[in-house]
Amino acid sequence: MSANPELGYYRVVYPTVLLDRLLAGQGEHLDLAERVGLLNDVTALVGGGELPGGTALKLVPEFSKDASRYVVEGTIDIVDGIGEHLAPDDLRPNFERFVRQAYSARARELGWVPKPDEDDNTRLLRPRLLQVDARKGADKPLVEEARRLAERWLEDRRSLTPEMIGPVLNTAAQYGDRILFDRFYTAAKKETEPRGRRRLLTAMGQFRDPAIAQAALSVLLSGEFDARESMELLLGPRRYPETRDLAFEFVKRHIGELEKILPRGVGADAAATLPMVAQSFCSAEKRAEVEEFFGPRIAQYTGGPRNLAQTLESIAVCSAEKKAQEPSVAEFLRGY
Repeated sequence: MSANPELGYYRVVYPTVLLDRLLAGQGEHLDLAERVGLLNDVTALVGGGELPGGTALKLVPEFSKDASRYVVEGTIDIVDGIGEHLAPDDLRPNFERFVRQAYSARARELGWVPKPDEDDNTRLLRPRLLQVDARKGADKPLVEEARRLAERWLEDRRSLTPEMIGPVLNTAAQYGDRILFDRFYTAAKKETEPRGRRRLLTAMGQFRDPAIAQAALSVLLSGEFDARESMELLLGPRRYPETRDLAFEFVKRHIGELEKILPRGVGADAAATLPMVAQSFCSAEKRAEVEEFFGPRIAQYTGGPRNLAQTLESIAVCSAEKKAQEPSVAEFLRGY
């Protein structure tokens, strides 16, 4: 039998006393596999309601400084698990400060552009680290750098490495203005390479400004792009509190038009993805609204009933998690 405690498929439920003992001395007595396993368990336990979210967040500041990218990514999983729902709106600035304190020094040191002599682990860590700091932490210098790099990429498509194009464009878009949106839009209409066009359309769906997000949704109905490429214009706004309602309201207003323009008869039925615009909702009231709208029509979309069921389940799970975890997360974030 191996002595490695991280071999196998299981989760560990850590009573508070046991967790405190494991973390004594910042967990220096744990080897790499044990540190990674601990953080993965914590993320799963928060999602299952077995561990308070505030307790999980306490692990982030110290473990985010770990030399291993696997450990740092484990802390990012915790932050992503808290997501946009468990941090109350009035404590959003606190959440952003917390994220910056944990990640900004290392993220700014790495920067968006890979260096010639860095190792593979650094290159693999960069996209996740910079995105969590820039996008969840609203790290202004990184956001501004992403904007400059995105504008440069529009002029020279070789100016970014392939793995950084999406993170840079999407980060620039999240905090971007109408000028940047229009530049992406113009570039997308001129782009002849499918991958480049998809990247631009995906970025166009990332703007958090509600007015710009509404403009992006309108592009979906314009017929200028293949609907299979432009679906991210519809799914993108669900990611952010400012635009979460827009996509669902857009579908309700334009359901007939969407059913006509989405590919239905070859391969997958794209209309079956429409319930997914509501996957980021997090209340019983929204769940009932989604079920009421899609329920009578979902059977006509091949694969639609399954997607609707999954969407309704995700809303119910989020609602329950929010009720259970928000008080603990709020208590923790008040310290920031």
